[in-house]
Amino acid sequence: MRLLLAEDNALNRDMLARRLRRRGHEVIEAADGVQALECLRACPPPDAVLLDLDMPRLDGWGVLRELRDTGMSLPVLVLSAHSLKENRQRAAELGVAAYLSKPLDFDDLLQRLALASSHPHPSA
Repeated sequence: MRLLLAEDNALNRDMLARRLRRRGHEVIEAADGVQALECLRACPPPDAVLLDLDMPRLDGWGVLRELRDTGMSLPVLVLSAHSLKENRQRAAELGVAAYLSKPLDFDDLLQRLALASSHPHPSA
């Protein structure tokens, strides 16, 4: 599966990208929301997006709004240290496939990725 991983913490991004690659996934990395959108526009589209919400330049909420506004339809899994009910509800309204709290349960992430990629998904 081809994944876009948007995470501003370099250590977290590197560790998660390596673990996903060991499981056979192709991982494109972005350090912030601006890079994530640039990649979505310039690269072949990923099968799914793993998206942190708290990033510099453009946060995950801005990325989600842009995806929704442009009609891009692909599964987005939010990876957030904030598991507030309001954030989960807002993310659901923006069409996310899953909202996962940090620290991540890697096996749960893999299951959610498999589920998200196997079902048609509305525009984010």
